[in-house]
Amino acid sequence: MNELIALSVIVVALLGLTSCASLTEALYEPPKIVPEGKTPDEYYKMGVNYKLVGWPQQAREALSRAVKADPNGKAGKNASVYLTAYLPLKSQPQVAIDQNIMAFNQMVSGKDSEAIVAFNECIAKYPDFEWPYGNLASIYTKVGRFKEAQDTVQKSLNFNPNYLNGWLHLARAFSGDGDKVAAMRCVKRALEIDPNSDDAKQLEKFLEQ
Repeated sequence: MNELIALSVIVVALLGLTSCASLTEALYEPPKIVPEGKTPDEYYKMGVNYKLVGWPQQAREALSRAVKADPNGKAGKNASVYLTAYLPLKSQPQVAIDQNIMAFNQMVSGKDSEAIVAFNECIAKYPDFEWPYGNLASIYTKVGRFKEAQDTVQKSLNFNPNYLNGWLHLARAFSGDGDKVAAMRCVKRALEIDPNSDDAKQLEKFLEQ
């Protein structure tokens, strides 16, 4: 992560479209080296926080430690779900994470055209990185380009079918296109991956109205 980027900006950027965790879970900047001697629950919480501040490598390490130390306990099981559902399938270089955040910040600043270009550039350079696909799909959904949104995020789900937020992006694109049946099917798939996902539960309630 570029140290010149404020932590609060990083957290907001990641929460907007790449995380199902709440802002209150990211209250501190964790150490850059995952510390030794923590409990499984502490490692789980650290892993979530590492992800929120944009450090997926450290997040993977902390969550893996929680799983290893407590494979059959609550912390270990939660960490296992988080590893599968919310982190990239493959380790990504920090430059890819930074480029995704830069593009997201362009989007939230109202520079959708620039963000679309930036997300596409990120995808071209890092085609196995899920997050820019989801973020790009969210822009397309927002502006009514539903088919493009569906096609875009489906590409990420083709190589990582456990990308939970990808299923939610796809659900919103289907919903915007008037296909609530397909949207609900996507939400159900997300809940299979993480039955405790608040975002999936909220979207399910919306679609049931």
